Amino acid sequence: MTSKIQTFKYSAAAAALIAAFSSQAQEVQKAAEVTVTAGRIEQQLLDVPMSVSVLTQEEIRNSSARNIGELLADVPGVEVTGDGSQGLKRVQIRGEDAFRSLILIDGQRVSEHKSMSGPALLIDPSSVERIEVIKGPASVLYGSDAIGGVINIITKKGGKKSFEAEASVGWNGAGHGWEESISLGGDYKGLKYRLNAGYQSHGDIKTPLGYQNGTDFRQKNLGAFLSYDFNEHFTVGMSADTFDSDINSSSWDYEQDPDNEFFVRIPKWKRDKVALFAEGKDLTSYLTRVRWDGFWQNNHKQMRNYVGASVRTPMYNMNVVTDSAANNKIRTLGTSLQADWQLAITIRLSLATNLLRTR
Repeated sequence: MTSKIQTFKYSAAAAALIAAFSSQAQEVQKAAEVTVTAGRIEQQLLDVPMSVSVLTQEEIRNSSARNIGELLADVPGVEVTGDGSQGLKRVQIRGEDAFRSLILIDGQRVSEHKSMSGPALLIDPSSVERIEVIKGPASVLYGSDAIGGVINIITKKGGKKSFEAEASVGWNGAGHGWEESISLGGDYKGLKYRLNAGYQSHGDIKTPLGYQNGTDFRQKNLGAFLSYDFNEHFTVGMSADTFDSDINSSSWDYEQDPDNEFFVRIPKWKRDKVALFAEGKDLTSYLTRVRWDGFWQNNHKQMRNYVGASVRTPMYNMNVVTDSAANNKIRTLGTSLQADWQLAITIRLSLATNLLRTR
């Protein structure tokens, strides 16, 4: 009897060990199926010769993050700063300054006047399919702004069924604010479409010291996508989206000092974009893809920065006030053409040209 019991224990342990290895194998297989565009061509994640982290649509859907910065906070090697605000997030990759991190939406850069501390993440999580984070220098592929790394935000496009709908409502206790979003999309006989909208309104953030005045923010977004597959090889499409925010920022150091005052008001930080594309796939046995993209983008920011300081000595009292304002508009026109060849099983060649005009 004792021998049978020991045999049963050994068998159970072996089964548990096999199940553990099987679970790990499934996880590795699942990771290998994630397709990314970090190298400017579509590849499996495990084939990319760079350090890349991916936030999938499922992870984004299950997250309680109010903005892209909060989504990226748990990515290894990424540091997110708030500039004294809930709604204004900046990203540093591997310790580099935020100015050295390039922000892309669907592979196209978000242009920004460098009047603050790096490009802002002007897009709502509800319109995002996945986020690719390239950690480390990527200047050869993306230019000098990508010394620290690249964050490429891929938006939702189409759907797997003829009609899909998704809606969400959330409450955030830290800023006693609401957020709502809705997304409609589908694929009907080659016609892919997507319409999404969202709105957020949050009050001053609650901290262990109490509510911090001047940290409330509001955001709203609207986006649309439409494409048509003429056949299995050729697709054309367009997209349009707008993101508008009203952000306030302050500092606890100034708030606790009655002789000093500091605040930043950004009543408008808006990004509007329209994009077109045409793509051919598997055109020959060697030419795997040809794609053209063109886009127009407008970034408009209104900002007031106020600093008031009092200097008191036995001899005199002096008040120093710095009250500056900015009304920045930056328009970007961009186009790119890329061709990918598969010359052998392990040899790929990609040629691309990009033109960007900013004013």
